This record gives sequence, C-alpha cells and structure tokens, in this order.
Amino acid sequence: KGVDSTTNTLIALVNRTRTARKMIRKGDATGNGYEFSALGTDPVINNSRHVSWTAEYVDATDTKWFRIALGNPNGTSSRYAARNVTWYVDGMPELALNVRNATCVNGMLFDPISQGYLSTVFRLTMAVTTAIVTQGDPPIGMPFGSTYNSFGVPTIDDKNNLYFVADISDSGNAFDGIWFGKNADPGPLVVKGQSATGTDSTFSTFSDSPCPSPDGAKCAFTASAGGTNNGVWVADTVTKAVSLIATTTSAVSGTVEKLSNFQPPALNNKGQVAFVATSSVTSKNGIYAWDGAKLVKVIGIGDAVNINGKDKSVIDIRFNPVHALNSKGIVVFTASFDDRTSGVFTSSL
Repeated sequence: KGVDSTTNTLIALVNRTRTARKMIRKGDATGNGYEFSALGTDPVINNSRHVSWTAEYVDATDTKWFRIALGNPNGTSSRYAARNVTWYVDGMPELALNVRNATCVNGMLFDPISQGYLSTVFRLTMAVTTAIVTQGDPPIGMPFGSTYNSFGVPTIDDKNNLYFVADISDSGNAFDGIWFGKNADPGPLVVKGQSATGTDSTFSTFSDSPCPSPDGAKCAFTASAGGTNNGVWVADTVTKAVSLIATTTSAVSGTVEKLSNFQPPALNNKGQVAFVATSSVTSKNGIYAWDGAKLVKVIGIGDAVNINGKDKSVIDIRFNPVHALNSKGIVVFTASFDDRTSGVFTSSL
C-alpha cells in the first residue's frame, strides 16, 4: 500500500498474511525540505515488529546526509537522536536492533582537543546516543600505554551490550580481539594469541561482526587460527570459555564435504549457529549450520529448489547474519535462480 510504479523502491514490513506496510520509500520527504534519494539494503527487525533502517538524501549544497531511523509497526518512523555529542556516520552502516529498540554503529566523534574526528562505537536509542569507546582511549585492565586504534562493525544483544572487533595499539598487538560491554568500560571476550579450541594453534585474526545471542549469554565469531585454518567459534560471555563450531578440517554431517572462507555467523539463544562458507566439493558458497548436535547444510549455490512444481537452480545466496536465525531454529535468506527469478525463503534446522 502507498506505492506506485514511479516510486517502487521501499522498505516494507510484511506480516503473516503476506500483506505489506510501507516503512519508507525512495522519494519520501525527510522533514527538512529534501527527499530520500537512496535506501540501505539491510533493514533489521525485532520481536516487537519495529524495523531499523538507513537512508540517504542530498541537500542544496550537494552534500550527502545519512539517516538511521526506527520504523514502528503502524508505519510511522522516528530518527535516532543524538544528544550532547557531535558525531556522524559516513555511509549506510550495517545495523542490529534489539528488543529495547536500541541499535549500534561505528561512527566518528568530534574531539575538541585535536579538533578532529575519532572512530567511535556508539549505541543509539530514541533518547540518547552513547559513545561506548573511542579511538585513543586506554583499554581498561590493559598494560600502560595501550590504546584503542580502530573498530569493526558492532552488534548488540537484548541487554544493550555491544560486541566489536578492536585493534589495540600496544607493544605486541597482544590484545587485538573481540571486546564487549554496556557502558564505557568494555572488556576482552577473546583475544589474539589465545588457544583456538579444536585446533593446535592460537587465534591470529578476527573477522568483523561478532554475533551475540539475544540473551547475551554467548557470542559467535569467525577467526583465523594459524595459516589457512579459519572457522567459527562460540564464546561464553561469563566464563569466556570458547567452543568450536567448525573449521577447515570439520566435515558436514554424513558427507566428506569440508568448508572454508567462513563468513560472519548468526547465533540464537539455543546455541544454534548459521553461517555462509565455501564447499570443498562444489567450490561454491552455501549456508551451513550447527543445529546443536552436528554440522549440517541448509542450501548451496548449484542446488535445485522445487517451486510450484518447477525445479530451479540456485545461482546466488544472500544471508544477513543479523537476526537471520531465530529462537525456533529457522534460518531466513534470499536466493536467486537460473531463470532470473529470486525470492525470500526460510529453512528449519
């Protein structure tokens, strides 16, 4: 509803009866005399059917401005407010949205001392924007002289804890890793040089976008553990114990298929994990999962899918790990086929 053929780019909320309500569309008014000229491609939704999205507009000076907003189930929306800080986000960042309608971004915070902008991890709510940690800050509990150097894309759990990959400037880069916290006191969850469970090596690098379970009990992440031995692990946020989900030596249950090129995972409260990886059999990407007991395949490029009695071959898969796996073990993804059609699908673990 509310869409015609001339303005058909939009973000919509689709309910169980497959009717859609428009949240925002290209060409909508921004509220300050301009129109949205582009929309982000990865909106996110929470259990209360609120949707967070990004959009872009251009002002009279041809300056691009980016907006992060929260869409309500009734179709209205509100801009996330910034209060008592001077900050900005460049581009359309990947978002996460928790049950408290809070999201998080890696943006830039103005430093009045240097008169420049510093990389900063922010938590955003409708009431306030909070700087959790800023480039140059000393990590709590780390050796004197250590500072935060840079950050990856943050994610958030339902308790408002943020999780992010951090590069720490210190004598041996010994504390690079995944850090997490609720306020301006994040601590390390897993760091470089720590034993990589299930291998004979230690963690060397960490991939972006670690994924916490909504309840904040665990966090799934991708990492490298010496050479080409990369994979997916899960860390307990209380004990810091790390368990292995899959590495390049792990075989998919019931097959000889092994995986590589692991991408950021999704994790639910049951401990199930879903992720994209490359198959050793087909050399193509697929979605794989830890169902709680074994490593299984969900779908892969080249697989045949029967839709309305017709077999179609998958040529591309899109999987957004943020909220791609719910508490019932249902994975959502998009697939494109060889007959130039595509769609949104779910699969139960």
